[in-house]
Amino acid sequence: MHSGIAKVLGNELRECIEAADKDWESLTARWPVYQGYPLSDFARYPTLAKYVSALDLSPPQSDIPFHISFLPQGDAYSTRSGFQALLRVLGKKESMYGDLRQKQSLAKLHLVLYWWQGALHNAPYDNGMGYSLNEIAADLQTLVEIGGTNFDVVFIFDVPREKLVQVWPAA
Repeated sequence: MHSGIAKVLGNELRECIEAADKDWESLTARWPVYQGYPLSDFARYPTLAKYVSALDLSPPQSDIPFHISFLPQGDAYSTRSGFQALLRVLGKKESMYGDLRQKQSLAKLHLVLYWWQGALHNAPYDNGMGYSLNEIAADLQTLVEIGGTNFDVVFIFDVPREKLVQVWPAA
């Protein structure tokens, strides 16, 4: 890497971490940070966005020493296996709640799948492997169209990033 780019990258990384430190309370209000907080919004830091897909930030007073780590690009990790785990969760929900509408006389039945239920089984989807939450939702939508569902609306929710994507019906 050219030394000029390294300097800009270092400056942007420092600015980004300082900004996160100032906003720590609001960033982590809904996210348990004992394992770190994933930060991937680098809109204000173009050089950082070019070279880094995410930072895992630890609480300011944690016993986790400051470090920067880079996620592996494939090999043992596969976001597809995380997707397969998400499919298993969907299958369980279909069988658990298949008759809930009739039992409770519900007009509509919605399902929210938490992406971490799939991601916990493998690497996070934002590790540069090119499988975004919207792509996951599109793949899942295709399978729901083919196989059907007991639910009127299906969503995927990414808790740490507070992102909700409608899977079914297509938005």
